[in-house]
Amino acid sequence: MFIGLRHIQRATRLSRFAGLPRAQYFQSAGSRSFSATAHYHQTTWRVGLAACVAFAALAGSSTILLESEQNVDDHYTDPETDISFPPKLKLASKVNLPTLTFLGAGVRRVSILQVKVYSVGIYADLSNPNVKITPDMTSEEKLTHIVQNTSCVIRIVPTRTTSYSHLRDAFMRNLQQRLVKAKKQGRLSVEDENEVQSPLRKLKSLFPTTSIEKHQNFDIFLPEPVPGKQRPLVFRDLGAVESDWVTNEFIMSYVDGMSPALKKEMLLRADRL
Repeated sequence: MFIGLRHIQRATRLSRFAGLPRAQYFQSAGSRSFSATAHYHQTTWRVGLAACVAFAALAGSSTILLESEQNVDDHYTDPETDISFPPKLKLASKVNLPTLTFLGAGVRRVSILQVKVYSVGIYADLSNPNVKITPDMTSEEKLTHIVQNTSCVIRIVPTRTTSYSHLRDAFMRNLQQRLVKAKKQGRLSVEDENEVQSPLRKLKSLFPTTSIEKHQNFDIFLPEPVPGKQRPLVFRDLGAVESDWVTNEFIMSYVDGMSPALKKEMLLRADRL
């Protein structure tokens, strides 16, 4: 069972769904899909986003991701954890949502003992016309361009049963470290720092004290950016924050090498794009 949260009234539309009245995620007959109705709703994520967004109700390995249709032999298996990732994530919906392509995966280690905490995989919509890879780009430039211009999913799969609060604390420490670094480098003004405090507090408040089971998928969705709107960061079952800075720094922490194994795999794959 997944956590039902209160519905937040404000909602808006994704740019690619212009012309649709509103949007709703819902659950029926054991599957979840996306349809046009009065408000953003869904069974596992009851979160309306004032910024821009239709978002994925990702709830476990067999929900809206059509992974069962893919050949298991095509899955990427993290050699350090034996956790596998499908080559594609397809969002089942009433409207045509994009297929997300696997960009890489790797283990996340913590502490001086280098304990394996989770495997993390990154997916992106490479069919988005906003993705414009050029031959002169380095692999790192390609990855940065992709995650900043199209829909993405960060899939976290714990190697052992852990708590949401453990993940929350790690996320918050990482974002605070990046905030301090950005200030030192002159990339974040005092005004900008003050503006991100509210979404940071919101992010911290999303996480319950319950546990997340070993090998349970925890998916974090980033819709494609919409001009003039804050880009949301949407956590399966929990809710969302709306902040360009938080969203960008969150995914860039993985691209920048928070998991060296993930970065290595992503660079190898980006080199072939």
